[in-house]
Amino acid sequence: MGKRKCRAALKDDAGKILNEFFFGNDKQGVQDLLSKIPLKEIGATHAVLESTGNMWMRIHDTLEENGIDTVLANPYKTKIIAEAKKIKSDKLLDARILSDLLRTNLIYESYVPKKEDRDKRSLVRHRITLSRTKTKLVNKVHSILDKYDYQTDVTDIFGVLGIEWLKSLLSKVSSIDRVILSTSIESIQTVNQQIDMISKEISDYACRNDRNNVRILLSITGVDIFSAMLISSEIVDG
Repeated sequence: MGKRKCRAALKDDAGKILNEFFFGNDKQGVQDLLSKIPLKEIGATHAVLESTGNMWMRIHDTLEENGIDTVLANPYKTKIIAEAKKIKSDKLLDARILSDLLRTNLIYESYVPKKEDRDKRSLVRHRITLSRTKTKLVNKVHSILDKYDYQTDVTDIFGVLGIEWLKSLLSKVSSIDRVILSTSIESIQTVNQQIDMISKEISDYACRNDRNNVRILLSITGVDIFSAMLISSEIVDG
């Protein structure tokens, strides 16, 4: 399975190849895949996909929505099984090999969370990504302050007063450091706005869709709304 193109192998219960082809990993490509599966087989057809990043999601969800029981194969552990059974395989498992392992019930499955759980996890992880981006920018600013040994009594140098103080230093550093400091300050302010926006969305999501779980987690000392959503998004029902 690739980002742009995937390979499919359709086999019957005896392992005879019915069709083999490439299709695009996009909406039209998945529809082309469905069109090549005999209608009489839908409902009695099983499919297996290799877990590769997030590239499997569209295909998996579309097949499931059309009544095809679909499992997600752990590529590393399934490859070990294939090698143990002396089945030749490339670095990425071939579509034929996957179909044979599926027929013989030898697929090592990866857990597939429900779509709503994946959405919740994406929301929370995006908040983490923004926080990590801010940390890198903050460290860049601190490195410039350390370079010139600038200090202030302002408690939060990235608060309103702190930002004003940082901007007052722009005329006191080298031209290169001025550019780095200025763009870092602007980026931090932008990321702060984005964090506030995503934090509000997380809170709203918790109220709309995950109220009971979050309420229980919030009863634990030291757990805030974000921590509650983070725990809830990573621990889902199997």
